[in-house]
Amino acid sequence: MKFNNKLVVLLIILILTLTFLTGCSLDPEENSNKVLNLGLMIHLEGWVDEETNEDSFRSHAEAVRYFADTLEKYNLTGTFEARPEFVVACDKWDDNVLLELHERGHAIGVHADLGGISGLDENYYDRFVTQLTEYKKDMEDLTGIEIRHVSGICSELDWVSAAIESGYEFTTGGVAYCAMSLLEENQLEEFNECASAGACHDTFPTGLEDRMQPWRVFSGEDWLTPNYNGELVFFPSDAVLYSLTEENEGQLPEGALGTFYDDDVDNFFVRLDEGIELVKDDEYNTMYFAWSIGDAARVKNNDDLYEKLFGGLHQYMESGQVEWKTIPEMYDDFLWWEENGFYNITNSEIELTSNENSEGEITNEYVYDTDLEEGQNYVMFTLNVHDWVFPEKSVEVINKTIDIHEQYEIPVDIYLNDPTLQYYLDNAPELIERLKTSEYVVVGYHYRPPHPAYTGFDTLGLMGMGDEERYETLLPYEEHKLNLETGGYIEDEDGGYQLLKDTMGYAPVAVGNLAGGPIGSTLDQIYFEMGAQLVVVHYDFTELGDKRNGVYVRPEQVAIKLYEANLGYMHDDQSPEQLIVDGLAEYNEEYGNTGLFVNLKMHENNYYTEGTSFWPVYWIDNDKSEVLSSPYDINASYDIIDLRPEAYTASMWQLYEEAVSYVKDNSDLIAVDTSDIVEMLK
Repeated sequence: MKFNNKLVVLLIILILTLTFLTGCSLDPEENSNKVLNLGLMIHLEGWVDEETNEDSFRSHAEAVRYFADTLEKYNLTGTFEARPEFVVACDKWDDNVLLELHERGHAIGVHADLGGISGLDENYYDRFVTQLTEYKKDMEDLTGIEIRHVSGICSELDWVSAAIESGYEFTTGGVAYCAMSLLEENQLEEFNECASAGACHDTFPTGLEDRMQPWRVFSGEDWLTPNYNGELVFFPSDAVLYSLTEENEGQLPEGALGTFYDDDVDNFFVRLDEGIELVKDDEYNTMYFAWSIGDAARVKNNDDLYEKLFGGLHQYMESGQVEWKTIPEMYDDFLWWEENGFYNITNSEIELTSNENSEGEITNEYVYDTDLEEGQNYVMFTLNVHDWVFPEKSVEVINKTIDIHEQYEIPVDIYLNDPTLQYYLDNAPELIERLKTSEYVVVGYHYRPPHPAYTGFDTLGLMGMGDEERYETLLPYEEHKLNLETGGYIEDEDGGYQLLKDTMGYAPVAVGNLAGGPIGSTLDQIYFEMGAQLVVVHYDFTELGDKRNGVYVRPEQVAIKLYEANLGYMHDDQSPEQLIVDGLAEYNEEYGNTGLFVNLKMHENNYYTEGTSFWPVYWIDNDKSEVLSSPYDINASYDIIDLRPEAYTASMWQLYEEAVSYVKDNSDLIAVDTSDIVEMLK
């Protein structure tokens, strides 16, 4: 039966629209994001003697249960975050309040109250990590529940790395003191001399529009900049509920013993209405407030205010404007949102019409249909090209790589960026022709510094722009030549993704876009509209069919960096075969032994330079911890970068060819490229 393609598109859009109108919960079956996810963080703190004073603990436990009862009266749940002394007291006095809260449907986490110390000694970071790790373990031992998050860790030190090292996945309750860990050039004038967390306990970020979505953070030095590679998710907190009145008057939030007033409830609903107005269609929107069980009298003597507050919430929930959740529930939703994105809903017409193939068929529906036998897995070879410092050597590596793949008849994906493409067009036209015509090469695209989307190079204020302004700002970078000295683009010269597309005669299938948050979303949209069909991100595990912002993600379960294996190979400690076997074995137990995607990665400069060839141009040191300012000295590398010995280079080539040969000869390894992956997704 033949269908009219336009009619199919309209029907799909109609179905998606009806799905949105009939519900606002974040669910794989109901992908709408036009909702504010609201919650409450409750700190179990202030009873400092409860480890030694049973009466003190009993009073604290009674207040905790009273507040939990109150929430449940209104069919609400809370996120209860406990100080370590409460955990110890629960065990010592044989009353596992935390496990009870979990079993009643509430969430639990750690409230550390660590790190807020000025003049830290050189060993403090290690103690910081040790204590955070112990707090997590103690709560898990007490309850038997995996603890994934922590609050109260703002510090002058790298509190992000400390949380990651301690095993936490997300953090809550950040205050202005968190800004003290930022690099000096990133620090904020009003919060760069905080003596303690108590002295700078302001709700932070200070602008409500900047607190409406969680984001991934990479380190404490730049945590205000979302980084898709970050291993910790930061959930910005709103105000302490019983301090809203004081905050609106410009005062610091009250501590654990603050008083709850009628005006606080009024101000809560004002803040909630403001938040609802700021909800973004293509983001995962959150807002949660703080409370402390530091004063039993405040907890127990405010039933009328609870009725006004929690009872008043239900009209928002019934209207679909708000969904009440614990913060761990928000975290799980956020992970789902990261994988699936929302362009397929909010820009459904763009995606469906842009994603037509040459026959006009809709190709965005994922059907995984392969004929793999037991034990067979996929292998991709990836060469990332970016060396404009030693471009002649870059040309040599690409040619030799193609030689090997043509000899063994194994495909390879070669990712170019704008500066290398510009050089090849001017100086190596024969290489361009080979990239276009070799049946074993698929060309992809990626960007490197000083492109403003690269982490640390946002000199344009992209994060502070609205979606449309950000789109219009970034689009020219994918249509014009990148200026390596200024970080801008050259208006009268073609460049970027568009030039590579025009040169190859087809839209590069895959694009490396490591930016996260709004910047990553905007670039995903730009590349998709230009014709890209896969986005490359650095996750630990991505499956066939995963999406980000409505664009399919290149699958990768086993990532093998061949360039890191050469020293072991030279000393007969590692072989390509063992690398692949060991890589697959790591995932076989959980995911089976069939259908995994193995990616064997190289950069062209790995063969001949020690370190990234252009780091001296853009960073202070090879660790890339601090970005230089423009204009950049594009000649800075020549006196600093060392070339590798010939023996090292020869060994690297032998390692690489042996890897290609092993895949060729192994019937359990199916070599694919990104064009094959697109076919699998049809």
